[in-house]
Amino acid sequence: MIKILFVIQVVLLTQSCEKMTCKDDALALARADNNSGKLRLDGYYYGDISGINAEYPNIYLFYQNGIFSNANSYRLSDAEDGNVTLNFPELKYQYKGDWGVYKIDGNNIEIEFWVSRSCGGVGLLFERGTILNDTTFKITYWRHSGGGVTKQEENIDATFKFQEYTPKPDSTIIFIQ
Repeated sequence: MIKILFVIQVVLLTQSCEKMTCKDDALALARADNNSGKLRLDGYYYGDISGINAEYPNIYLFYQNGIFSNANSYRLSDAEDGNVTLNFPELKYQYKGDWGVYKIDGNNIEIEFWVSRSCGGVGLLFERGTILNDTTFKITYWRHSGGGVTKQEENIDATFKFQEYTPKPDSTIIFIQ
């Protein structure tokens, strides 16, 4: 009887552990070189995607090879003045979180990148917007993939502005072909 109870406990424990981990979502957008000239690529863009944290905007990096990276947030005054340090640690190149791809079609931009999930693995965040000029774009919609968490989507109004910055961190990562 004790052996049977032990086996049942092991099975239940194993099943609950499996529910605690999530598989990585796959990117839906394909990586493609960006030769559009619609956005400057010699720096970063900063803006408040959440609409509630303007003092610590998100930092977005776009590369000509179609790779996107969401860098750490910095104080707005530092982002505006170019007083940020974008030195990615080696660990950032080994983990999918905050990496992704982007696509420009006319004056439209789509961004898709991985975000960490509490159940392990990475989900996807998709953003869509309009390019206003080569130094400004506006994100008007975002959607979380919902893989392992409640699906979320929202219409937003987040303006991102350009700041020249060199040298940008390397965009060579093994998990986007």
